[in-house]
Amino acid sequence: MDFSPGSFRAARALLGKSQEDVAVTCGVDRRVVARLERVSYPKPTEAAHKVRRYYVNEGLEFLDANQKAGAGVRWKTGGQEDYFRRRQVNAARVLVDLSQTQLAKKLGVVRSVVTKYESGAVKTPDPSFIEHAVRILETEGAVFLPDTAMKGPGVRYGKLRTAEISS
Repeated sequence: MDFSPGSFRAARALLGKSQEDVAVTCGVDRRVVARLERVSYPKPTEAAHKVRRYYVNEGLEFLDANQKAGAGVRWKTGGQEDYFRRRQVNAARVLVDLSQTQLAKKLGVVRSVVTKYESGAVKTPDPSFIEHAVRILETEGAVFLPDTAMKGPGVRYGKLRTAEISS
């Protein structure tokens, strides 16, 4: 069962929630959510299971690492609205553990451009910006899972991470 920090960060990003929102809804301290997003849990606590169940109940599916790819998360059902791939790009960015500043530098823009894109402040982003961001995140190891009739969009690591091999 996947308890990788990247998957927890990506799950929260797909839902568009803050750590505080998740913590309050799950009935756990915000520090539990923050810890899950930073540290791998070989033996997850009851609080960790509560957070994971919350994400699953919200419609997400955690993907365990396998022989072909690393861990990740996606929507259980297709047809999720993610205009301009904002949540999916955000989820990929946090999955591979890049800050907005780091992604902006790789894109050759200032951080506020990434912030405005992810938050939706830019109502109609340039399609070439989105394509460029996707390509950069793919080179960082993210795989973008498509929205299909059977499963919704998501992200996962393109290959096994060292931490996933040992767990």
